[in-house]
Amino acid sequence: MTKKTGPTLALVAIAVAVLAAACGDDNDDRAPVTRDESAGKVGTRSKTDLTDAQIMAVTTVANQGEVAQAKAALPKLTRDDARQFATMMVQMHTDAQTRQEALGRSQGMTPEDNELSRSLKRQSDAIVEQLHQASEDVDRTYMQAQVSVHTDVLKTIDERLLPAAKTEALKQELKTARAEVSQHLERARSIAESPSASR
Repeated sequence: MTKKTGPTLALVAIAVAVLAAACGDDNDDRAPVTRDESAGKVGTRSKTDLTDAQIMAVTTVANQGEVAQAKAALPKLTRDDARQFATMMVQMHTDAQTRQEALGRSQGMTPEDNELSRSLKRQSDAIVEQLHQASEDVDRTYMQAQVSVHTDVLKTIDERLLPAAKTEALKQELKTARAEVSQHLERARSIAESPSASR
């Protein structure tokens, strides 16, 4: 029993950390909110604190993280629907990254590393490592992680990236990415909540 719940609980903790990274330190930019008043609130950080180049770094990390997580899980997945989902993540996030790189070239923008992108990368790397170490219940562990990760990415797009984006082309790409992430989240939830997911 302990072996089965360990990886899942660890990934839930990682997902909470991803959300904390996406929201940032809530008392940084929204005076006169104090630390005590803003504790536990989501989205109180300045909505325009990222440049377009920094936004591109965040979405690059998100795309690369999804691909890495799927590739770490695929050799261990036993359910057809989970394998199909992971394969879709590799393909669609690779395509999204290709679109973004083309956008960057056309706009003369190079992704600029920042604290949000670094924090998200650390958390994604931790999920990949957890999946590499998992030996049981990998389907459930992976799909529950995907629900958490896609929920957090959707929140980050809505609360940090779209409000801060200045280039119209980048705004449109973020809207496209948001629609895809939303679809992925619904699919991940469906798989994670299906009866066979709790075996």
